[in-house]
Amino acid sequence: MRSQGCLVCQRTPADAHHLKFAQPPTLGRKVSDEFMVPLCRSHHDPYTGTGDERAWWTNVQISLLPIAKEL
Repeated sequence: MRSQGCLVCQRTPADAHHLKFAQPPTLGRKVSDEFMVPLCRSHHDPYTGTGDERAWWTNVQISLLPIAKEL
């Protein structure tokens, strides 16, 4: 995942970001790795403070679930 470019700006390295809205929460476990996308630190950090993942992705106009399934 680190060698892939950020979905927003294509910068590397990128960190794996789990799409929390893609699966219902289960006893404090992380979302499955099938719902992971690469984000650079500058785009991952602003997202984490918003508290509304769907709104953040809508704002950057990226349709995530099809992309995550391809990765």
